[in-house]
Amino acid sequence: MKNNNVETETESEPPKSRPPHRLTPQIIDDYAVSLQESALQWYRIHFPGDTQDEEHLWLDKLNRLGSAYFRPLILAAFMSRACSRESRLELLKAIERFIFLGFRIFRQQANYRESAYYREASNLYRGSATANQIVTQLQNDLAWTMNDDGCLKQSIFSEFIGRKYRDGGGFYYWNGLRYFLYEYEEELNQKQRAAKDQMGELHQESI
Repeated sequence: MKNNNVETETESEPPKSRPPHRLTPQIIDDYAVSLQESALQWYRIHFPGDTQDEEHLWLDKLNRLGSAYFRPLILAAFMSRACSRESRLELLKAIERFIFLGFRIFRQQANYRESAYYREASNLYRGSATANQIVTQLQNDLAWTMNDDGCLKQSIFSEFIGRKYRDGGGFYYWNGLRYFLYEYEEELNQKQRAAKDQMGELHQESI
């Protein structure tokens, strides 16, 4: 007796393979140029030089503080032709503030928001994000550190320092102490230099 319910097998089509990406001399040349420029900028980020240029001063700050996972983002800011010097400088300032408050004061884990800012580095380099947008994101990611009156919350850092005192080291066990004291001393020196320059100008005018 013939069984009419026998299922017939259907042959599935093999998956379509993507055509191989063909390297052209132009693609290889562009890659080599980009790699060379990246190496130059990477060296500049690590060794900005002893100058009074404001951009170099903030790179020095970040090198002293420790740039954590932000070096790709900083590199993208220097590589992006759409990123102006002014916006790049504001980004450096925002990164420094984020690292000091987020990691040194409020004791976040070392990978806090890491994947987000790796992604923003790629976006900035490719032109799908601007430095100003990333500055805003950095500020928003620190909003939880502020009270409603705009002042920093003190409880987390106070509890942290309290534990360090119970361990016998106090502030000396804080990993942000050296950076904090160095920057404080630098600010005092800048004020002294500015006062001396002003006195010199007044002396010249009186002659």
